[in-house]
Amino acid sequence: MKKVIRLTESDLHKMIENAINEISYGTVDDAQSVGYDTFGDLWHSFWQFDSKLEELEDKFKEIEPNLYQNRNFNAMRTSKNNPYMNKIYSLMLKIQSNIEGIREASDAINSILERKKAQNDNFENSTMKYDAAHQYDDISWDEYKNGEINNV
Repeated sequence: MKKVIRLTESDLHKMIENAINEISYGTVDDAQSVGYDTFGDLWHSFWQFDSKLEELEDKFKEIEPNLYQNRNFNAMRTSKNNPYMNKIYSLMLKIQSNIEGIREASDAINSILERKKAQNDNFENSTMKYDAAHQYDDISWDEYKNGEINNV
């Protein structure tokens, strides 16, 4: 036997909304805990690293002009230079390239960490809103943690 069910668009939206709301409080709370446990130490320590990298970049920008303003160095005619000045020049180019590589990697890591931090904040805000709205409800801790509350 074949049954035909007709849904209006609003019925369909309600079904989708209810499906989305099936994420339980316990699942959101656990996701927030796992996110913090996984990335928490990295958030704090890596942002400190970023300030040190900025300091290194600034210091290198201070040093670099000293090479180009040196009367014994000509980047266009390296054959006329002291061989040590040429070596210093090539090493400074290497340092500059490595600093740029570190900056690119650092920015990529920061992007990931910022996205994970925002995600973790969303989880935490959801649980806090639920807690505030239901702080006087008479529920057991087991119901709370087992995800039997589906209003997040």
